[in-house]
Amino acid sequence: MAYYYVRDNAGGANTFNGSATGDGGRETTARTGAWDTTEANSYGTVLLAFGATTPPVSGDTIYVADDHEVSIGSVQSWGVASSNFVNIISLDITDGAVAKRGASETITTDLSLVGQAQVYVWGMDLSTTDDLLCTSGSGSWVFDNCSWTGTLSGSVINLNQDGSHIKFIDSTITSSATQQVINTPSNASTLWMRNVTITASGAERIFSGGGVNGGAKIFIDNCDFSGVTGVASDNLILATFGGDRLVDDGLHFIMQNTKVYSGLTDWVGEEFASQDQIFLATNCSSDSAAAEYQFYMKTFAGEVEDSGDDGTSGGIYRVASTAFTNGNKVSFKCTTSPNCSVGSPLTFDMPARYADLTAAGSNEITVYICQPNTNANLTTANTWIDVSYPDGTNKQTWNTVSSKASDILSSTELTTDSGSDWEDAGTDVTSFDEYKITVDTSSDAGAECVPHIRFYCTVPSITFYVDTTVDLS
Repeated sequence: MAYYYVRDNAGGANTFNGSATGDGGRETTARTGAWDTTEANSYGTVLLAFGATTPPVSGDTIYVADDHEVSIGSVQSWGVASSNFVNIISLDITDGAVAKRGASETITTDLSLVGQAQVYVWGMDLSTTDDLLCTSGSGSWVFDNCSWTGTLSGSVINLNQDGSHIKFIDSTITSSATQQVINTPSNASTLWMRNVTITASGAERIFSGGGVNGGAKIFIDNCDFSGVTGVASDNLILATFGGDRLVDDGLHFIMQNTKVYSGLTDWVGEEFASQDQIFLATNCSSDSAAAEYQFYMKTFAGEVEDSGDDGTSGGIYRVASTAFTNGNKVSFKCTTSPNCSVGSPLTFDMPARYADLTAAGSNEITVYICQPNTNANLTTANTWIDVSYPDGTNKQTWNTVSSKASDILSSTELTTDSGSDWEDAGTDVTSFDEYKITVDTSSDAGAECVPHIRFYCTVPSITFYVDTTVDLS
């Protein structure tokens, strides 16, 4: 294991100008105590450390002084041309055993990742006038407790190489982009964000473009996008991505527990054209009350979104539904696309709120549905639920009980629900059919658990509502 030391603060309070060359800033044993004040023992930039006579290999660490602050006018390509994983950590100049954020580099062009390098960066403030990107396949950036600032209108985070990967943890992103902040990954790339704050005053959207040659996977968790304030032109999270079946490939975009900007009017800007495309946002809102029940999913077969109501503002719901803590009663509004069919049903997993199965006695699970009676009839063959749960004896094996008709051509209509009352802003809905689907799990006893309930519909181009409250008897 080797250690490389980087420090340059010629214009700062410490006026330190690292001048190491060759292996001058490399050690085989980590230094201790305060930073070595011999300038020839520290490299002037991170890139110079990567260019040492004996460059870093897997497991090596580049330590950057917490007062390191340089401006660089050339492309900075970090990493080594292999799959080696190297750490870059901002270090307390008073104690070599303590990490301390604050090291910074301002780059007046791109900051890119070399080849298949795997680079972990902790505690650095980075700024570029161009892109933050991977330049070739299978490389991996991980930014932990860092910040990245794109200072020009075209500065974006860009993943467009085969299998590239960028992860932000506990970090901030500040963008001056006038279109998207992140050029959505393509070529089977992956983007992860957890506890990340994005600020952008002029961007039209956060994600856009990409999708070709293997598509992308995007995972957003516990982030804050409320600082994106320039989105009046389209008010979307994701703009163009999956609308061309011949060009756009798979998309798995999962977003949860994230604060979004108040101007958001929709989530996705186009219809998906391929079956391996999904956008799912849960508990994401600019509003405290709505965040509790927010749900949006879009697939090739249609979309599902929450239809909340406080009794005055509109939104179809079942009166007997259990209200969320803010008082709203909520249903899932389901809209199937023309692509919806037996081979590509609209399918979503229902968040289980009040459906705790017990190991003893009968457990009937009932789901309630309401649809305009101008729609095609919902039958036991085209609309059903699957209930899955661990077996009562062998918990590693799961049981599944389905309401789906054994005859997939069955025309038996769903059971009419005469006991429910559905309303829109406190007024009874008219010209609607009301149904219920009941599944009895007692014939295949399971363990005490919260069951997994999956809803299916194969009817194209219809709209219906599913109550978020599931009854158990």
